[in-house]
Amino acid sequence: MIGCIVTTHNRPQALERSLPQITALGAPVLVVDDGSNSDAVRANAEICVKNGADQLWIPNNRGLATALNLGVSYWLADRSIKSISYFQDDCDAHPQLLEFMVKLQKYSPILTGHDARAHKSCGNATLDGIGILYKETCAGVHLFCSAEFWCGLLPFPTNELGTPKRIPGRAGRGLGSDCDWWVCRDAPRSSKARALQVIVVPNLVRTFNWQAEDSCWGNSQPWGEEPPLRA
Repeated sequence: MIGCIVTTHNRPQALERSLPQITALGAPVLVVDDGSNSDAVRANAEICVKNGADQLWIPNNRGLATALNLGVSYWLADRSIKSISYFQDDCDAHPQLLEFMVKLQKYSPILTGHDARAHKSCGNATLDGIGILYKETCAGVHLFCSAEFWCGLLPFPTNELGTPKRIPGRAGRGLGSDCDWWVCRDAPRSSKARALQVIVVPNLVRTFNWQAEDSCWGNSQPWGEEPPLRA
């Protein structure tokens, strides 16, 4: 069984677009609201009820690491959950995303449907008729990992509680949560430490908030708008 996590902070307009797509994948979904303001909390609660998702609200903005610690632990307490699929709140998801992930997870315990072009590919292949890329690192937009792999990542650490603050002149230059680096490189049981490569299935997940003004961290994607989901 698969459990899904969506983290959000003060972006109900993003959650309203992404959550219906994620719940439509057919797996139970937990939305972790990382200390949104009162208006956003109410809006997020209505969106969750409308789409049949559970909601966990953190009273104060503690940052993505805290949200992931809580969300992952929520699903790991359920022994029937064998894999956890994590999404940021600004994702478009292909209807067959989880089907692709389940089919390919026998090749690696860490996969993603999001191809971040800033992360270099170190090879490609066709597995079970699906074209994939191999990468050493990936962005945290979407992560699909076995429960065992997630266990090896907890707890996610943080250098600064709360959403990183925007610094004038530094948008897109090192601001972020660093949780993706923990997953791929820095954790004692990271994919790098275990000599694993990330399997990437391009164009199954895209982010629709790609400009700096849309980002909690003031980050923009230097390559511009992402390609559409695969047909």
